Amino acid sequence: MDSQELLRQYQSGRRDFSGIDFRDSKIEGRGERLENISLRNSNLNLAHLSDFNFINSDLRGILLNGAVLSTCNFINCNLSGASLNKSRIQSLLIRNSDFSKARIENSSFAYISINASYMNRANFQKTLFSGIRLYHSDLSGIDLTDCRIQSNCEFIGNRFLYAILKSVKFHYHSRSRCNDFSFADLRQADLSYMDLQNSNFVGADLREANLSYSNLQRVDMTLARLKKTNLEGANLKGSRGLRFVTAKQSGHFDIESTEVLEGAFLKNTRLPNGHFVKETKYYDAENTIRRTNSNQRLN
Repeated sequence: MDSQELLRQYQSGRRDFSGIDFRDSKIEGRGERLENISLRNSNLNLAHLSDFNFINSDLRGILLNGAVLSTCNFINCNLSGASLNKSRIQSLLIRNSDFSKARIENSSFAYISINASYMNRANFQKTLFSGIRLYHSDLSGIDLTDCRIQSNCEFIGNRFLYAILKSVKFHYHSRSRCNDFSFADLRQADLSYMDLQNSNFVGADLREANLSYSNLQRVDMTLARLKKTNLEGANLKGSRGLRFVTAKQSGHFDIESTEVLEGAFLKNTRLPNGHFVKETKYYDAENTIRRTNSNQRLN
């Protein structure tokens, strides 16, 4: 079945195309509106799908591995469990749609606007993002391990609860404001030069993360895990939940600052109270306690 036959049957009243095999096919529209259509569990691997408006459609479990998906709109659609691995995905509008548990690994995701959608536990490992606009969506549990977020991306008001962003790299021209990263895994993530104002990092794992020169004004880092976290040049004004100790408590008496942030490197950093700290030595309470206990045993 080609695109013309698909449209002919759709226009004659057919809506259920579940399980149809469109492998390695060209399904090109001209902006046609496909409403209440079902392509559930259909096989579009290696296909070219372009120029359609899907509205209130059932695309659960659709296979688009190695496919090209471009210039389509998805409004109130269900693509949960879809598979788009090693695909080229570009120029899409996604609104009020469900991509939960979708697999989109090793793909390119370019010039896509996503609003008020669900991507819970979707897997985007090693995917390249560019020109993405992601607003007010739920990405709880999403896996973005080793992804690259290139320039001109914007993430505003999204929920990344328990998301995995390990080793993700954000380009410094990207914006990410008012997002909820509660309990997210951000180990070794590169968030340098990012605008992260008013975001929530409660319980987030930021060990070995790079937040240098990022704007962290008014963020909440209560219970966040810091270890070898780079906050050089960061702006922490108005932030809360960070664990500061005095220089005396940290065991360092030869530093200019009277405050040391546990688990983080500070250099040319703006503190929550607005004060500017030139540099402090690194302080790890766990290692300090371990060394102290060891010295006590030796004595």
